[in-house]
Amino acid sequence: MRFGKFFLVEIVQMRGEELVAHAAQVVSAPPRRTSSGSSSPAGQADEAAFLAGIADHSYRDAINDVIAGCTALGVEVKWRSQGASFRITTPDRRQPLSIGWILPDDSHWQGARFATFGVDPWSLSKTPSVKGAVEHYTNRLAAIAGAKPVASKLDAFTFGIDTLPNAHAAIVAAIGNLVREIGEANTVVN
Repeated sequence: MRFGKFFLVEIVQMRGEELVAHAAQVVSAPPRRTSSGSSSPAGQADEAAFLAGIADHSYRDAINDVIAGCTALGVEVKWRSQGASFRITTPDRRQPLSIGWILPDDSHWQGARFATFGVDPWSLSKTPSVKGAVEHYTNRLAAIAGAKPVASKLDAFTFGIDTLPNAHAAIVAAIGNLVREIGEANTVVN
């Protein structure tokens, strides 16, 4: 099995005078548009192939945990020709805002390498409603042991093969806080 999909199902029991019936209700399901799979267009990476290309077991497990954590938080994992970006929806932009990237060890983009989390300041300038939450997010990332600032225009931090296995839980927690803060801000505005 290359990857799995998990559903949370609630079994409801209904009783009548002479009859007992059970019904299954899906409480939580994976998104219809999957973040991986064999339906990827030609030349585009997918989760299974990306993970299979990682030789270091602990780094592969950490990447897998980050992908699963982000998916559970409702963060979109957008696969490209070289790796993927993690994207969140914002109220003032049609296109989601990228908050992280995973790339093969022989690839880079704008200074991002391996597992890089943060934001492109130019993109953030087009999303003023989430600026405060994203700044909190990048400050949390900076405080994680092993965070290496990206030497480019990105406000981001790289976690390599040697640092991601110990940092992935804190990264997912920082992303969770970002999602929560954006959700709270949207609730107040709406």
